[in-house]
Amino acid sequence: ALLYLRLVIEEGLRAEDILVVTYTRAATAELRGRIRTRLRDALDVALGESRFDPDDPAATLIERCPPKRAQERLRRALVDFDRASILTIHGFAQRVLGDLAFDTGEGVELNLLEDERGLLEEVYTDFFARRFYDLPLNVLDVLESAIDHTALRAFARTVFLRIAAPLPAPSTSAASLDQVLAEWHQARRRAQSVLNVEEVAALVERSGMKGNIYRTASIRPHLQGFLDALSPGEIDSKRLGRYVAGALQMRQGAPEPSHPFFDAAGEWHDAQLRVDVALKQSIYVLRYDLALFVRREMERRLNQRRQCTFDGLLQKLDRGLAQSETLAKTLQERYRAALIDEFQDTDPLQYRIFQRVFAGMPLFLIGDPKQAIYGFRGADVFAYLCAARDAGEARATLGTNFRSDPAVISAIDTLFQRRETPFALEEVRFVPVAARPGALDGVRGDPYATAAMQFITHTEDGDVRLEDAAIQTREPDGEWRRVHMATS
Repeated sequence: ALLYLRLVIEEGLRAEDILVVTYTRAATAELRGRIRTRLRDALDVALGESRFDPDDPAATLIERCPPKRAQERLRRALVDFDRASILTIHGFAQRVLGDLAFDTGEGVELNLLEDERGLLEEVYTDFFARRFYDLPLNVLDVLESAIDHTALRAFARTVFLRIAAPLPAPSTSAASLDQVLAEWHQARRRAQSVLNVEEVAALVERSGMKGNIYRTASIRPHLQGFLDALSPGEIDSKRLGRYVAGALQMRQGAPEPSHPFFDAAGEWHDAQLRVDVALKQSIYVLRYDLALFVRREMERRLNQRRQCTFDGLLQKLDRGLAQSETLAKTLQERYRAALIDEFQDTDPLQYRIFQRVFAGMPLFLIGDPKQAIYGFRGADVFAYLCAARDAGEARATLGTNFRSDPAVISAIDTLFQRRETPFALEEVRFVPVAARPGALDGVRGDPYATAAMQFITHTEDGDVRLEDAAIQTREPDGEWRRVHMATS
């Protein structure tokens, strides 16, 4: 809001000259209200009807500008505020695509599909209907038992939202699942034909095999499981491997017993391992093909229905900027400055759009990488870090916290300055800040008696050991409950 005020007072920009972008509708509404309030308060000060707090940077703005000029610019911004472009990133893309359809090449009116999950489920179901239609029944049963549809649906959505990284093309040299299943069944039938549960169990119990591996209570259930198995999913490869001739686990000095089942178990175990490999490869191929199908079919069906998702708006705008030399120029004539709030929640596509549209113009990217929490929606903190590197020396950091009490700020500064790189990424640094001038602590008296939460650290030789940090929270009965914090 202060940057907006500066652009209005110092640069004389109109409300419609400034583009403000943030990332949720709620944030957009809140930001619009804050900016309007800031403009109205500044006008009251410029008219002499009120005063800013001396520590408010806006006070300096008013003092440096001739009164009549400040009044005129602020009054004009408030009168025209309904024309202000304070939008979500998707709202910005939708406005550009609608207003400049000729320049973007998107001449057909599109209906916004706000929730793509229904269409995505339709595409997902169609993929498996086509994929499984001609499969042999034995292959279908094995695949279905191995597929986690909940996880695969989530994967399909990350593919569509461009969160998932492209998968490398699968190998073409792997054996077919159909082939290794046939070999598995042949080995299974041979092993089961020579497996007498009581005979083999008695041999295991009396032949000096390790009791901690071949437990008496488990031997017969395991052998019966081998005898009853009809599909690879019913077999534990590691368990079957304990009954393979030449690999039996014997006590020291005890000779390995022989039995036809132990010999046949070796062939069966090898076949089971080949099935495991082929099944893993088949699942990978399935995921790879599903990703291709989702990307292709979602785009085709959306175009067929003249619909567009939120991310589709950005993709269309990005294509329009790449294909049209006049689109960026038209937008630069419309907007003379841009403020992108919560920039830590951007992604590479969005950053590329801002770079193309506002190259060489006042572009303010406002964000804090420590607040990047929307990775599940496609946000990419590395896009923020890339923008920070691109900015070079043209970067500014707030050195004053205007919202928190001095004691809270001091405690946080102390805690996070104990390590040179307290966050996962070295590029994300902790910057200590000061409390606003004249700020007082809201908690009076004994903080132990009034606080709802405390951070506790144990000291060793006068230094804080973060690995021993804990939090104490006050329970409804007034008692403290300590929770250990694992920091390593």
